[in-house]
Amino acid sequence: DTVYINYGVDVESIEFADVPILLLFQMLLMQTGIEGEYTDVELDQQIGIHTGGIRVSLLIESVHQESSPDGLIVAEGDYFTTRLFLRGKSFTRDVDDLTSLMHKILTKANLDSQSKALEILKKKISDMSQDITQSGHRYANSRLKARYSVWQYVNEHVGGITGYQELKKLLALVENDWGSVQQRLLDLRTKILEHRDGTILDVTGDTQVLQTVQSSINKFITTLHGDRKLEPYRRHLDGERPHLWATAARERMEQNTPILNECFVVQTQVQYVGKGGKLYDSKESYSGAVDVIAHFLQTGYYWETIRVLNNAYGAFMVYMPSDG
Repeated sequence: DTVYINYGVDVESIEFADVPILLLFQMLLMQTGIEGEYTDVELDQQIGIHTGGIRVSLLIESVHQESSPDGLIVAEGDYFTTRLFLRGKSFTRDVDDLTSLMHKILTKANLDSQSKALEILKKKISDMSQDITQSGHRYANSRLKARYSVWQYVNEHVGGITGYQELKKLLALVENDWGSVQQRLLDLRTKILEHRDGTILDVTGDTQVLQTVQSSINKFITTLHGDRKLEPYRRHLDGERPHLWATAARERMEQNTPILNECFVVQTQVQYVGKGGKLYDSKESYSGAVDVIAHFLQTGYYWETIRVLNNAYGAFMVYMPSDG
């Protein structure tokens, strides 16, 4: 009997300038142990003994505010959600250990190891560098999308060329001024934990499993971080306001991703070429026919003409309905 738990916290309260710090925080959580309790090796052992695994991920997703009888509405890029998730599974008999470990990882992970931060960043930068040379078309696509939508720019800022450049800057800062980076990590954790609003707890299992773990989940809820008495955030999910990062992200987007031709030099003999633009503006409606046309072009013209007849390494086309 297995139970699956997704435990997510809203990270909107941090400054957009601290997004690279958030990425380092995310990577450190599972690799540094629990302060005063477990080393990194001991934490891995505890996870292996009591659970089927725990992982950490960052969700950045557009929010659709409305639709119309004529079709879907292109979303405004200022409306999106950002959450840090811990996801784990265990047998029902171990659910207390699973929830305890997830809570400790988020609230008590050891954040004082400069050597571990350097190791993690160097590996991440190396992996991204290799990925860019092997899958440059994905980075070109991400770069194109970042020109027309704030939330797509945030995605590119996290996992695209911009994100790669930001991590290299952060690596230099960790090497030369670890004290300030560590303090920013601690401040970031305090900020995202001080408010319970926006926390998501998703528990999945069959009827018997859910009945069995109900008391454990109730106990876990009472130990959640933050102050329930604080005034809740206004809900951008309901279209009441844009995301708190939107203004700063838009300013950076206009500076870093102007609508101009650009070129990045990478160590590969393959040329990755991308071209894109808007078909629909924000709040315009569109129908599912656009997706059919895009699929036809992808599997027909693009493949047969560019890939087969002209011997290109590959040819891809994608339509992003959320952005037009």
